[in-house]
Amino acid sequence: MGEITHVSKLTIQEPANRSEVNEARDRVLEEAILAMQVAADHIDAIFYIANRPMRVQAIRVVQATAGTDAGAQGYNVEKLTGTQGPSAGVNLLAADVNMKTEVANTVGSKALTATAADLELAGGDRLAFDRNEAPTTGLTNSVIAVALIPV
Repeated sequence: MGEITHVSKLTIQEPANRSEVNEARDRVLEEAILAMQVAADHIDAIFYIANRPMRVQAIRVVQATAGTDAGAQGYNVEKLTGTQGPSAGVNLLAADVNMKTEVANTVGSKALTATAADLELAGGDRLAFDRNEAPTTGLTNSVIAVALIPV
């Protein structure tokens, strides 16, 4: 029988921190899950409640048909804290979305506020749709999508 001249040790290493693996999985699962359809007569409304600290990463919009009213037709997405109601929060977009000038059926990524702290949500903070004018006519299939990640 031959002599053993070399022994190799194979080590299978588990992730150092299982919670980091779970957190990474949650980030992938939770990103870009919020979407709100906006109707022509839609007024201010809350559409999300954070269940833990989150960060807004992006806001995208799309609509099939533009509004046709004579005046400007704008909206913003707001962060609400404490007891704030819709239209009393902090705007998350650098500028209002104009429902009359968005290109039909084209997803637009909107510029976020330059104030980083405004994009951080604590557990219990809410996101709201804030229309700045009266309801519009002609608007169809308008959707706001907000991408969030846990922090």
